[in-house]
Amino acid sequence: MRKVHVDRTGKMVGLSYFGRRVVREMNRIGMIVDLSHSSLWTMQHALEESTAPVIFSHSGAQGVCNSSRNVPDDILRLLALNEGIVMVPFYPPFVSCSSAATIRDVIRHMNHIRRVVGVDHIGIGSDFDGIDLVPSGLEDVSKYPHLLAELLAEPGWTEEDVKKVAGLNFLRVFKKVEQVSLKFSAAHKTGRTADSAHGPRRPLELHLPRGLSWTGGNWNKHFASRPSTSTSTSTSSTMTDSQAPRTRNNALAYTGVDRKTRIFREIFRSLTSAVRRRRAFPGLKQ
Repeated sequence: MRKVHVDRTGKMVGLSYFGRRVVREMNRIGMIVDLSHSSLWTMQHALEESTAPVIFSHSGAQGVCNSSRNVPDDILRLLALNEGIVMVPFYPPFVSCSSAATIRDVIRHMNHIRRVVGVDHIGIGSDFDGIDLVPSGLEDVSKYPHLLAELLAEPGWTEEDVKKVAGLNFLRVFKKVEQVSLKFSAAHKTGRTADSAHGPRRPLELHLPRGLSWTGGNWNKHFASRPSTSTSTSTSSTMTDSQAPRTRNNALAYTGVDRKTRIFREIFRSLTSAVRRRRAFPGLKQ
C-alpha cells in the first residue's frame, strides 16, 4: 500500500488510498484526471499513480504568479514525465496576482512553462465560464487569434508550436488516455495486470455502495425486489456463464455512453453518505 502523508496536526493530506484507487479507475475507464483546484500533495500523488497523462485544465505557472492555484516548477517536471499538459487560464488573480492583467501576462506563463518543460505541455485554459475578470485583449473567445498571433511574434515560437498550444497537445493527451484505457481492457480480457509497476489493477468494488458489483467486465447493480425485465434478459443473454451478473433476472448492467458517469455518481454518493453519518454521529466508528 502506498504511503499516506499527514501534516503537523496529524490530518491526512493529498490522496488517500481510496483516492489513489479512484485515479486508477479513471485510467481504466478512459476518464481524464484534472488536477486544477488540487493541493500540492494531491498533484504529486496523482502524478505518481496515474499511468495516463493528466491535465491542469485552468492553472498557470507558480514561477510567474505565486498562487496556490498555479503549478510549481517541480510539479511541471513531473507532469512532463507523465506527458500531461497545463492549460493556462485568463483569470487575472492567477495570471498577474492582481485584479488586472493583459495578454502579455498570459504569454509570460506560456513562456515560463516552455522554458521549464517545453511546448508539448502547454494548452489554453481560459476559464471563461467561471471568471468575472478577464485580461485586457482577451475579453472573449473571439480574441484567441490575437493570442496566437502574439505567440508567433515571440522569439523561438514556430507555427507548429502555436498549433500544439491551440489544440494538438490536448488531442495528444486525449488519444493517450484512450490508449491506456484500451490497455486495461486488453489486460482484463487476458487476465494480466495492465501495469505491473503499480500492482494489481482491480476495480473499486470494495469501496462501492452495497448492490454495485464488478462482474464480467461490467459494473452491475442488483435489485432485490425488481422483477425480471426484457432489458435484463437481453443483457444476460449476450454474456457467457462466467460473465453474467450474480442474479441474472434482477440485474441492470451499467453499459452505454453514460456508464462512466453512473459509476462515479455511485462512488461519490456513497462518500457523501459517509460524511453525513460522521457529522451526525461524531463518535461513530466507520
